[in-house]
Amino acid sequence: WTDAGRVPAVAPARPPIAKAPAARFAAPPRAETVAGKRKFEGDNDEQVSKSSRSALKITTIPEAFPQEHADKICGAALEALSTEEGTARGYMPGSVLSRQVRAQVPDSVETLMQMLQDQTGQSGGRPAKGWLKLLLAQDPMIQQVTVEGLDEPCFAIAG
Repeated sequence: WTDAGRVPAVAPARPPIAKAPAARFAAPPRAETVAGKRKFEGDNDEQVSKSSRSALKITTIPEAFPQEHADKICGAALEALSTEEGTARGYMPGSVLSRQVRAQVPDSVETLMQMLQDQTGQSGGRPAKGWLKLLLAQDPMIQQVTVEGLDEPCFAIAG
């Protein structure tokens, strides 16, 4: 101990810090864009690219999907489009309409999502894309519209 401040004259030795092997901290894979999709280094045609791991875009509604649920979903969409939010602009973006339909008839939407997962073999993850567009295409009261500046389907009351 020294007299000035009661500090030991020699600092105690610290044990050496163990370092992890360098191989454990590899750099992230490099990505390149191929035909609009990000492909990662090491991906091949049999492997899945990052963009295909996101929501699956569907092309058909399962034939076994009950008409009762389809009617509920279309009715909820028509009701949402009839609100002030839907009529003020004259249209509603699909993402907004989808959230409102999910809130109004969650059981019908969940039934459809489960059937789509069973049909495609996809489990969990992000929900399928395009389901509302396919269902609403069958309803004569609702039409799909194109809105400049929006890169998603928009819907309006037909007429």
